[in-house]
Amino acid sequence: MSIDKIRNELIADAQTEAGRTLRSAERAAEQQLAKAREQIKAETERKTRDLQAELEANRNLELIKVRSANGLEILSRKNEIVEKIFEDATKQFEQLPQDQYVALLERQLLSVDPNAPGEVHANPRDLPLLRDQVIPKVNEQRRDGAKFSAAEQPIDVRGGFIFRSQRFELDNTLEAIVRRLKETLAVEIATEIFRD
Repeated sequence: MSIDKIRNELIADAQTEAGRTLRSAERAAEQQLAKAREQIKAETERKTRDLQAELEANRNLELIKVRSANGLEILSRKNEIVEKIFEDATKQFEQLPQDQYVALLERQLLSVDPNAPGEVHANPRDLPLLRDQVIPKVNEQRRDGAKFSAAEQPIDVRGGFIFRSQRFELDNTLEAIVRRLKETLAVEIATEIFRD
């Protein structure tokens, strides 16, 4: 199987899983957004009444300031909701059943250049799993001189791994995967859940 095909399958799997996770988080986000909208609307109406009574001479200027501030507050809350969606997705990845997580790690390692030997770095929880199960299975499919080994010391990541060879480094940590998904999906997610 070609590296591109494996990479494409890995990306497709990750996007499918992220899509499922994000859809469930979207429902919760919609409820939170409705409540935030009601709170912001009530606050905006109160501020508008107060400003009209106190500052009639500067009425237009003050209304613009209030609307701008509330617009920024809405934007801030929307950003918080999108961040929460990705944090929830990250937590769901962390809670995958072990067999699914092992399969994901195997697919990611199989996508690494087949001619590149190197060392796999992971967190304290995943390092024994990689050392004892994943790497031996993946190495069965690699030629001599291009085998993987597990790092001696764990690294501080939430999940996934960093692969280091003499020629390159590949960051497939959970944080990096979610960061890449954010770069490609954040606008689409925000557009979908904040449609008016």
